[in-house]
Amino acid sequence: MVVVRAFEAVGAILVIAMLILPGATATLLSNRFPVMLGLTVLHAALSSVLGLHLGVWLDCSLAGAMVVAATGLFVLAWVFSPEQGLLSRRFKGRSSETAPLPESAGSAQ
Repeated sequence: MVVVRAFEAVGAILVIAMLILPGATATLLSNRFPVMLGLTVLHAALSSVLGLHLGVWLDCSLAGAMVVAATGLFVLAWVFSPEQGLLSRRFKGRSSETAPLPESAGSAQ
């Protein structure tokens, strides 16, 4: 019932962004459920505060600014995530390409 009322009050984009982005960001950063819960709350609080300041600074819609802030935090987590991030995947791919091949134990030289 709360979600239905929230759709009417602030709009669909803000509700969807504030429901999906914090959890998705936390999933990128941790595999442990208690840590994910903490990261979700931290992401939601940060995106609300940053969006409020961004909206006042740009003199625009506060709801839209909160979505932009939440998306920005998600993109940062997506790029810098330790296991699933774009940079870590890129460096893992390079390290396996440049690693020397192991010599077989039975080969004679």
